[in-house]
Amino acid sequence: MLLPFLRGALDSGDKCVAVVDSVRPADVMERLGLDLEDCVSSGRLEMYDSSQTYLRTGSFDAEAMIAFWESRARAARDEGRFSFAWVL
Repeated sequence: MLLPFLRGALDSGDKCVAVVDSVRPADVMERLGLDLEDCVSSGRLEMYDSSQTYLRTGSFDAEAMIAFWESRARAARDEGRFSFAWVL
């Protein structure tokens, strides 16, 4: 389900912030045929897994997850390099 949205964001040159859970971020990029390192180093992509986001404290914390998404969206806006940011 994530792949078409991620592909659309990266193909359009927009910023993309994504959280994946059941697969490694590198595996997602491999399935898309994209270079993970290039997408990350260019700033177009931030990809996180559950241990970095909603399970970073060991259990789910809804407020912490909302704060995470708000901070990533705000940072993408403040970066000023992209006209649109996808948060997936």
